[in-house]
Amino acid sequence: MRSETTTEISITVDKSRELAVPLQIAEGIRSLLQTGALTPGDNLPSTRTLAGQLGVSRGSMIAAFEELAAEGILLPLRGSGTRVNPALAFSEYSAATALKNQYAAPSEAYDSAPDLIDLKPGAPDVTLLNTPAWRAVWRDALKHTQADPLTNLRIQITDHLRHSRGMLVDPKDVILTAGARSGLQLLSTTLGAAISTVGVEQPGYPGLRLALSALGKHMTTISPKLSAVSAPDAALVTPNHQYPSGDPLAGEQRVALATWAAQTNTLLIEDDFNSELRYNGSALPTLASLAPQHTILLGSFSALLDPELNVGYLIAPPAMRPLLQRTQQDLGSPVNTVTAAALAEFLARGHLKRHTQRARRVYQRRRNLVQELLSNLNAAKLLPINAGLHSVLLTERPAELVTAAVAAQGYRVRTLDAYWAGQNYQNGIVFGFGALPDAELISALHAITAAAKA
Repeated sequence: MRSETTTEISITVDKSRELAVPLQIAEGIRSLLQTGALTPGDNLPSTRTLAGQLGVSRGSMIAAFEELAAEGILLPLRGSGTRVNPALAFSEYSAATALKNQYAAPSEAYDSAPDLIDLKPGAPDVTLLNTPAWRAVWRDALKHTQADPLTNLRIQITDHLRHSRGMLVDPKDVILTAGARSGLQLLSTTLGAAISTVGVEQPGYPGLRLALSALGKHMTTISPKLSAVSAPDAALVTPNHQYPSGDPLAGEQRVALATWAAQTNTLLIEDDFNSELRYNGSALPTLASLAPQHTILLGSFSALLDPELNVGYLIAPPAMRPLLQRTQQDLGSPVNTVTAAALAEFLARGHLKRHTQRARRVYQRRRNLVQELLSNLNAAKLLPINAGLHSVLLTERPAELVTAAVAAQGYRVRTLDAYWAGQNYQNGIVFGFGALPDAELISALHAITAAAKA
């Protein structure tokens, strides 16, 4: 049952701001934590109640709560509402604390609503890892037979990058992270005020925008016409899989971006998200290959294997690597030796390549189901799905009504507005198709079809 004692939330939402409403809500809650108005263990009002108080949609409230849960700030409890994570010491609240996600459970149902099957964008089918090969590498890792698992993992990652991305990297230059957010935290800790202003794509992945906000960065939208006058200190880009459309940045645009970075001395932070999961053609070269002196590459195994692995990597320009490596030595490795040993062996034995081929066939079949059932709707338009594990459906019906109707059928999907850092967003929904078995996916797609038509 929900606790009878809840903490009042006093924040302001300004719909005239460029920052999307869910991001403003998340920003406001973080401010309350920093001032002590909210403390660990505080119970929050329901998203429905808060939405009414703030004059916003419940979908916007849910999106904000989910992002804060993903950061480890909020803790949704099944049937008992949501509270500030009691495991976090907000008296010492910092960007590092905000980025912790080890206690997060963003897919849990909020408030006391019935459980929903979450069609979370980008979520992989982790059951595909239930193989003898996967179990064997973990059994071997627990025996601690590798002399230096972290070094071994760096070696295997360089081999992986050579085969999958055509990059030649020295293992000593691979910096292990717990994922993209961990990489951003390492950059911020190392470079500090040197990257106080960060350009972000419009639209873009909200989780990384929120991470930048938690790190105290000022964000500005990257204009299609790159200006040398108002260039930010750094630019966070996803050239191989722009979010949420999944489109890659064209070759001439990549060259223009690399040239602009060199001319303005702007640091490019390249999130190489979903580069392995393409359905049409092969992945284009990384920006790090075009502008190695001005690009940091963030990579992860989350979408390909399992988000719970919390293993990623960072490849930095030569001049910057010693600084980043020194910072990480001070902070300690974010990857434990057992996980490093298991993943290194998985790569070394060629299992990752075989898993990727198998997973791509499964995901392509599910993508085809989405296209078959949603491509010819009169009141909605399905955007092309060239890569990744999610779909974008533009709808004539207001997106919040669509998500509510889908929820009534037992499924959770997201509205598109959270992906725009402003008001000029497209009306529609985003949903993942990778994690559900085919039969369950078909049921969910029928629910989406009915909701879009209503």
